[in-house]
Amino acid sequence: MPKLTPKLGLQVSLDAILFGASITQTTGLEDGATPKMTGVNLAAGLVYAWKPQMNLVFAYDLDYGGYDFGTPNTGAAAMSTRGHTGTDVTRTDIMHQVSVTLAKGF
Repeated sequence: MPKLTPKLGLQVSLDAILFGASITQTTGLEDGATPKMTGVNLAAGLVYAWKPQMNLVFAYDLDYGGYDFGTPNTGAAAMSTRGHTGTDVTRTDIMHQVSVTLAKGF
């Protein structure tokens, strides 16, 4: 919404990888036999029309990555030098980013 008010705009986005993504593992450092991942990025921003050709953008981004490598003790993963002791290898990465940007139109 570029013109929420005469001076404010709003931007929102959602990107997702829910299926069909593939990941590869370093030989000798495999975490599991059947790696798969999901990812989501949610972003929101407030745009302030500071000057006629200049905007201030206040933004927040949330990035989520979920990784599931499956059973760690089959196939090539059994030879991994990581030395897993569990029966399932998963990992979740969450990143929060807050930014303030000065944008000029050309």
